[in-house]
Amino acid sequence: MRFVNTPVRFLDKHKKYVDAILLILPLLILLILALIHNIYMRIKDEKKYREIELQKNKHQQFIIQQSKLAEIGEVFSSIAHQWKNPLVEITALVQKHAFSVGSAFDEKNNKYINDIMVQVRYMTDTINSFQAFIMPSTTKIVFDVNEAIETMMSIISHTIKYNYIDVKIDISHATNLMVLGYKNEFMQTLLNIVNNSKEQIVHQREAKKIKRGLISIVVYNHAQNVIIEISDNAGGIPEEKLPYIFDAYYTTKEHGHGIGLYMSKVILENKMNGKIKADNTAEGARFTITLGNVS
Repeated sequence: MRFVNTPVRFLDKHKKYVDAILLILPLLILLILALIHNIYMRIKDEKKYREIELQKNKHQQFIIQQSKLAEIGEVFSSIAHQWKNPLVEITALVQKHAFSVGSAFDEKNNKYINDIMVQVRYMTDTINSFQAFIMPSTTKIVFDVNEAIETMMSIISHTIKYNYIDVKIDISHATNLMVLGYKNEFMQTLLNIVNNSKEQIVHQREAKKIKRGLISIVVYNHAQNVIIEISDNAGGIPEEKLPYIFDAYYTTKEHGHGIGLYMSKVILENKMNGKIKADNTAEGARFTITLGNVS
């Protein structure tokens, strides 16, 4: 049987176009995939570029901080030189007086002279310690974390004492406290954290929320790392602000500049391959620093 005037199907009518589309379809798919891949690579490169720029920016800020510390160190060195001269003169005068008195020098005068010499030595040692502390480190060195903590605390011990704050340092569970890094910058990082605790404790005492402040520094080893935990009893950091405290120019203080904790993070994480984090305990804030051990 033969049909007359059979309807022409769409595919038969447009066979040339359909064949052309089927021919170029794989090319279109490849082109779309290439475009998607290109967009993905561009996004990836832009992200990598931003990370590189961020690292450069952090490195630049680290260098700027070191430059500022160097300038402060030079100024303090000049001041220290001027302070040391009178101390040397005082020592000379005391010794001259003791020599001139001779045999008439009794026990009371001897104690008086000794007291003067102890204070002169203390002032000289304090100037030397602070002068060494304020100068930026030029290269990484291996240093003892406990020694760095004790040096830092000796510099601010009077400020801590006069603000009715007790400091407890526990290294009983530490076996290896040697780390590689920038010692002075590490001490300044600790100083920044302890000072933040001190200021918050003072605020809490003035508000009569606590009677006496407590700063606890616990140092121990875990998985070939040195862990330093610094905590206080000053009420803690508001939970909504906690995720941002290490951001540049973010501050929880009324007159803060928001650069201290940010630079602490840069020094510890970018320059010493460590980590720093913050959380709250039942009594206050806690900062945890992790640094790799040196065998």
